[in-house]
Amino acid sequence: PNPYIIILKSIVMSQNHNNLSRCILNGVPLSNTISDDEGPFLSVASYNLLAPLYVRPFDKRTGGVQPFAAFEWVSENDSEEILGMPARGTKLLASMRSSKADVICLQELQLERCCGDGSSGPEFSIPAWIRPILETDGYQLCLPSPEQLAIIAERNVRVLDSDSAVTCAILFRTDRLVALNPSNDTVAKDVNTVTSVSLCVTGKSASAWESSSMRPVVITSIHLDATDEKKRVGQIAKCLRRSRNLRNNCTNDKTALEPVSTIIAGDMNTECFAGSCVTAFLLESLEQQVSDTELRQQCGSSNRLGTNQVPTDGQMTEWKDLYTGSQTLARDFGASLSRMNTGTTRSAHNHDTGTTGSNSNAPMCQWRLDHIFYTPGMLEPIAHWSTLEDDAEACTTGLPNRRHGSDHLPIAALFRVLPTPRLSNDDQARVLETLARMRIRQAQERHETEASLNEGLLNVQSQLGLPPEDATTSNLKTKKKKKKGPPPKEMIDFMRRKRSIMKQLKAKQRDERASLVETLNNLERLLIEKEFGIVASQWVSLG
Repeated sequence: PNPYIIILKSIVMSQNHNNLSRCILNGVPLSNTISDDEGPFLSVASYNLLAPLYVRPFDKRTGGVQPFAAFEWVSENDSEEILGMPARGTKLLASMRSSKADVICLQELQLERCCGDGSSGPEFSIPAWIRPILETDGYQLCLPSPEQLAIIAERNVRVLDSDSAVTCAILFRTDRLVALNPSNDTVAKDVNTVTSVSLCVTGKSASAWESSSMRPVVITSIHLDATDEKKRVGQIAKCLRRSRNLRNNCTNDKTALEPVSTIIAGDMNTECFAGSCVTAFLLESLEQQVSDTELRQQCGSSNRLGTNQVPTDGQMTEWKDLYTGSQTLARDFGASLSRMNTGTTRSAHNHDTGTTGSNSNAPMCQWRLDHIFYTPGMLEPIAHWSTLEDDAEACTTGLPNRRHGSDHLPIAALFRVLPTPRLSNDDQARVLETLARMRIRQAQERHETEASLNEGLLNVQSQLGLPPEDATTSNLKTKKKKKKGPPPKEMIDFMRRKRSIMKQLKAKQRDERASLVETLNNLERLLIEKEFGIVASQWVSLG
């Protein structure tokens, strides 16, 4: 069968599974929707906690409170109950505990630097409000290194005058999961940072992950850049690379020929509309061709252009290159991602319009900023939490409010963990044979073209009465080179034609390799990397 048809079928199946995912009320334990005999399953929640440091802080760069951090609709009388961390922490803790999620991805967890007493204890302390979930609920916390925390704390001292580290983190249930430790050769570019924390987990018991074909799942809590789409794409790309390297390091399998079961959850600071470069990582971007109108809208939005402004040709070219590059990156990593069908999660004044100011009665706007990406075919969506479409109060009063402790509504999803697909020996042999035939044919074509051109060069040389060696590079064994004048015009014209012919041949062969790779599924593309040591897109370029 045509491998490209297989790809399209997998897309349709993933969308069907996503559409069939049951939507349940936000906060209801996801495990209530599935029985143990339907497993193995994995539930993941994501909370942007709204760090206390980001609530009405004095920003040294602007000399005041930034509009997005002012929460001007919250009165002074209500500030302690709605914005104060003691009250917010109580609400957040209750929500996280009631979720009973196997994994909870956190963004904007604020840690305070410990007092230096000369001890060898941690440099940063866990806030008191979240400790009960660690002490009594059986969760363990995964954080970036102290060095990474210190970097952001130093930045916060400079900008916000607070020696605090604000970071992503991951909570996981130790009664359900085991975190696998990577080998010591983890490279620096794959370390956890304050905006991206990854964890490789597997089931704790045989009943949870009952088959040897159930490979570990890599989960990432991510907080993408707030303004720069290019940076957001770079963060996702680093996340995909880290996911594969982490899985391979944790399983001591550096050359695994299989995709990585991946979940990426968090505040992505994009609504993931069609045409955004972050959505180019999703399978849907391959099935549903994006329109120029959608690309132009998202390019304009990213560049914060006004209603009557349109992106320049240069901006559009850069945007389209970034979009197609994101698609290629996803396929090179063998990471076919889909997005859980969650809705809007942020409710606040729209400060980009410039019409709200200090008007506490301005209408609230809603944004779809928090997302869960996953790898279909390895993870099957079963259920997910509703978002602001089921919370009229939050849409009217904004977030946080008396019920919710953050400016983002949490999201969550339940997945059935599926066996990891593998390429059979017969399929591997078929793909390798196809690649070998193309390489041999293209090499022969280049050799014959070169030979024909060299023969033509000799004919030109003969017609000009030049000795054969004058048509090639100077004899390197000659110690003293004879000074020569410019070559004849006929020689110059022929060499230009030769370069043009070879350039056209290389472009034709590159297009042939690209057409072949387009017919390959992710497993087959990974085989190219295993065989030649470079990702599929590089093989297309280099041959």
